[in-house]
Amino acid sequence: MGSAVRNAAIYARVSTQMQSRSSIDDQVRKCRQWAELHDFQILEGHIYRDETLSGVGYDRPSLKLVLDLAFSIAPPFTAILVDDTSRLSRATEDALTIFKRLNFAGVQLIAVSQGISSNDEQSETLVTVHGLVDSLYVRELAKKTHRGLEGTVLRRCHYGGACFGYKSVSAGPDGSKRLLVDKSEARIVLRIFEMSDAGYSLKRIARKFNEENVVGREQWCPTGIRSTLKNELYKGLVIWNRSRFVRVPGTNKRRRKMRDQSEWIQIERPELAVVPAELWNRVQARLNLHGAKPAEGRRRGLFARGFTSPYLFSGLLKCGECGANLIVGTGDLPPPAVQRLAAITSAAAHPKGATLFVEGQSPRGVFILCSGKAKLSTSSADGRSLILRISESGEVLGLPATVTGKPYELTAEVIEPTRANFIPKEDFLLFLREHGEAALRVAQQLGETYHSAIEEMRTIGLSHSASEKLARFLVDLAADHDEGKCKVKLTLTLTHEEIAQMIGASRETVTRLFADFKKKQLLKVKGSTLIITNRAGLENIVDS
Repeated sequence: MGSAVRNAAIYARVSTQMQSRSSIDDQVRKCRQWAELHDFQILEGHIYRDETLSGVGYDRPSLKLVLDLAFSIAPPFTAILVDDTSRLSRATEDALTIFKRLNFAGVQLIAVSQGISSNDEQSETLVTVHGLVDSLYVRELAKKTHRGLEGTVLRRCHYGGACFGYKSVSAGPDGSKRLLVDKSEARIVLRIFEMSDAGYSLKRIARKFNEENVVGREQWCPTGIRSTLKNELYKGLVIWNRSRFVRVPGTNKRRRKMRDQSEWIQIERPELAVVPAELWNRVQARLNLHGAKPAEGRRRGLFARGFTSPYLFSGLLKCGECGANLIVGTGDLPPPAVQRLAAITSAAAHPKGATLFVEGQSPRGVFILCSGKAKLSTSSADGRSLILRISESGEVLGLPATVTGKPYELTAEVIEPTRANFIPKEDFLLFLREHGEAALRVAQQLGETYHSAIEEMRTIGLSHSASEKLARFLVDLAADHDEGKCKVKLTLTLTHEEIAQMIGASRETVTRLFADFKKKQLLKVKGSTLIITNRAGLENIVDS
């Protein structure tokens, strides 16, 4: 009697698009030849291919599929053929794990070019040896690639992809490239910096560019504006080797980690500067001001409003908790003004749920949040509430009412343990009369508050649907926490009821829309953690 037919699957892989397109076909062909010589029958429906995926992890779609079948109750094949162990995995521990699991499942794994079979007693030793070689190959390849990129930078050539504001031209027969300033795009870059310097927020710049159909981007967004403002190349400085990517064990995912600054390579390229140094420095000071944390280790509030407007009395008040400056400054008032401000200020702690002031109450003075957060809301006669925004550390609350003498227009309620500095109304107004610089800052703050209120009314009043309002709310969150990534992960401290009060909808509507957005794979929710997985999809809802 002849031996039973042994069915086999084939798995093949290439790492990059630079590899020959015929490489996978060659691997499959070699596996077929081996199968024919050793009486294995290849199942045509079980030839699995992973293209442009590294072999350092085993979270590859086709590999996962073939392994899932192998570990099933009734696998359709008794063997899996690969060209060599590096196609399976370049990580020794991963390759050994796969070999052991397949042995346990009764499915033979064969590396045809190396003559390794998981049925052999020496297979683990052979896999270990070849795995070490493969692992060394990956590390050496990474070093050579890094060395090549370093040489490119030192030769003053361009090492990356397209960069807005510049055009890439050939730098020699070796295929290297160099950058030249694109004058039309450079004017747009300069305008972005000038608008930021003039006080425009990231969202206002993006919105204005979209309204004007400014060329260069299909859709201008706040994260793209922020990346532009943070790019040192626009001031004529190339910084390379700032970070490195570390692969998460067992996966093909990579995480970015910053290198020590001593490892950075910085090269002055004045011919590439499109923004004057003075303008660059002013914009960075503004960005750093509103991006700074009040104290080390403390997270920013839910809404980074300080990023879009200058705080009042920057750098003048001390934190009652740690003694540090309450807010990093944009400039100091004269010493007598600073001393007077400190003398009329008192600090106090407020528990969660405490009310700083109530809508309609006569103004007592201004509160300056030192730590914690407070929600600002307004209510109708029938008891309905609308949360206008969440205030964060450093913001001045009750300013319009205190200056005008009219009742507080909103209710300020603490939503987490908070420390706040308080300045009584009479002392505050006298301080403004005596110090013109402080009065000018108050006027600027009131202007920013007005613009914020208009933006909130536009969001609530001009949105066509509740889904658009919620999508806009989430897009704003992504803009405040994002660094150019397609996914944004943050902690959501607001309840569905509070979100509903912020966008002018019911709690039931918000809950239903969250479920709908999750179904459309726009976001994920794990407890209090919100992961926005498809920001572009949310932006499409806003723009529709």
